Amino acid sequence: MNSVDFMSYRSVSAALIVAMIHVMASAQAANPVAPSQVCVTNGEVSRQSEKTFTIESPSSRAVVKSSDDNFGAIEFEYLGPTSKDAPLASGRIVRQLGVKLNARDSCNVIYIMWNIDPEVGVQISTKINPRKSTHAECGVKGYKLVYESKPGELPAIRIGESHRLEATLQERDLTVKIDGKNIWHGDVGADAVNMSGYSGIRTDNVRVRFKWLTVPMATSSAKADGPKVSCKPVVARSAPGT
Repeated sequence: MNSVDFMSYRSVSAALIVAMIHVMASAQAANPVAPSQVCVTNGEVSRQSEKTFTIESPSSRAVVKSSDDNFGAIEFEYLGPTSKDAPLASGRIVRQLGVKLNARDSCNVIYIMWNIDPEVGVQISTKINPRKSTHAECGVKGYKLVYESKPGELPAIRIGESHRLEATLQERDLTVKIDGKNIWHGDVGADAVNMSGYSGIRTDNVRVRFKWLTVPMATSSAKADGPKVSCKPVVARSAPGT
């Protein structure tokens, strides 16, 4: 190995080590989200305890104030379909839940969604509309599919089962884990990492009980103006039945 090759090897190795350290540090530093940290932007998120939430509304969206937008995880128990369904803009009824990274607003976000019905699997997509911030402005424009698992690749989620979905972003590289196992690692694109926002969650037509884990935002990156959306607080509710 000549000196040029050796230096290149060292550079690549150093970059890989830094990426691994970042991913490990994110997982280790993840803290349970408290109700006071949550900004509900759509639907309803209920508090079951200081560290446990429930969702029973057909469509819910929320972000965590002062969170690192490069990491998010939910440890959840699937409680079944909602009593009423809310179709997507396409008219389809989909049951899914997931985490959002770089969630700046309704128009600029990375989605990591676990589909429960009618298809089963994980779908990763970006939604990018640089000069827009509200759903009224962007609607369903700006979506790009990054990854979709193959049919039968993941088992169906059954009522009463508990699982963990975790996503970590390092530069453009996204790592997604289910129940501690890597299911995808890849590039989400330059446009998706040029925006900054928060760590969040999304659910569609599912009832779920969950613990939400995020990493605190670095002081140097703190966003003084907070989410650029209208926030509703978490509400107090008794534990739902299964």
